[in-house]
Amino acid sequence: CSDGNGCTTGDTCQNGTCSAGAAVSCDDNLLCTTDICTPATGVCSHGSVAGCGPTFAQVKAAVTDVSCKNCHSLSRPETGSGVNMETVIVPIGPKARFLNTDNVYDGKTVNQLAHMKAQGVLAGVPSDLAAIQTVADWEDTAAPLEQRAKAYLDSNCAHCHNPGGFASNSGLFLEYWRPVDTAYGVCKSPVAAGAGSGGLQYDIVPGAADQSIMTYRMDSNAADVRMPEIGRSVIHTEGVALIRDWINSQSGGCE
Repeated sequence: CSDGNGCTTGDTCQNGTCSAGAAVSCDDNLLCTTDICTPATGVCSHGSVAGCGPTFAQVKAAVTDVSCKNCHSLSRPETGSGVNMETVIVPIGPKARFLNTDNVYDGKTVNQLAHMKAQGVLAGVPSDLAAIQTVADWEDTAAPLEQRAKAYLDSNCAHCHNPGGFASNSGLFLEYWRPVDTAYGVCKSPVAAGAGSGGLQYDIVPGAADQSIMTYRMDSNAADVRMPEIGRSVIHTEGVALIRDWINSQSGGCE
């Protein structure tokens, strides 16, 4: 039987009358949409919440194969021969250095890597977890400022800004383990920024965030300037503030 509401499922008949079953879930897992089911048709619709990031349509339009490859592609020596180069699609989130922390599982505090190994979903975990470099929490104000800044840049930028990444031609490499030197952006002139440089000379000018291309691009929403260039439509003000504080804490300038 049917209760005439397309937004319920599993309706049951009791004493000759249909009773509504469970409500249909229209949740699209996007925080910036309102999810509504139309009773007459049972069709879900998703409206945008004003002032809450990109619209649902913008998100859908942004998710294309080409867009994914921009961040997820990695050039590396060819598997097997190791002679030629190959481009592969890889995940960019789960790195050991981000997962080497404790979490709570079934009421017990366990190292995440150790837990994943015990569950049989991760191989190659060393017995000495202390040997794995651990990235600081960028929001932990008790951690050293430079380690927090490098953690933020590693998680948000290094998947492109590495020698095998989409932004390899920039010569700006931001993996966590790298020293903070010219290749990391200190007094480094841009080679592929174009209009994105804003007329500034260096990626990072120690002690001068306002003169640094890095913060200029992070703090912009213009399509030909912003970094990251895809996957966002709002400025992450907390991240910008962190990198500004870090650059301003340095000394020496570029002259």
